[in-house]
Amino acid sequence: MSNGNLGSYYGDFLLEAANRWPGPLAGYAKQWIANLKPSVERFWQATDNSGAVKPTPFTSLALDFYAPGPEMAWSRSAWGGTMLATKFSGTQHAHGHRDAGSFQIWANGRFGSRETVGYANL
Repeated sequence: MSNGNLGSYYGDFLLEAANRWPGPLAGYAKQWIANLKPSVERFWQATDNSGAVKPTPFTSLALDFYAPGPEMAWSRSAWGGTMLATKFSGTQHAHGHRDAGSFQIWANGRFGSRETVGYANL
């Protein structure tokens, strides 16, 4: 695999995900690898037994997601490079970000409004 800009960590992890977790997750992992062509260490290539797993197009994923615990919501108009995507954070997060109510908007490969988190000790 060829995309050295990503390092091998992501490619190694996604190839192992395709091997370890059968079903839809394996297909999405293979699609990610097919799209980005990350480098993968030889060790992980040698232990790859996911050859029968076919890439699953991201278009089969939902266009929105809400995580009730941290009260975070993501939404997109479509899967692909020209979509509109939004993210909203509803409450303070346990990991220390001071970003309740923050949001971001991404459209056509650019930020319309970028989320900026704070790490103040209030």
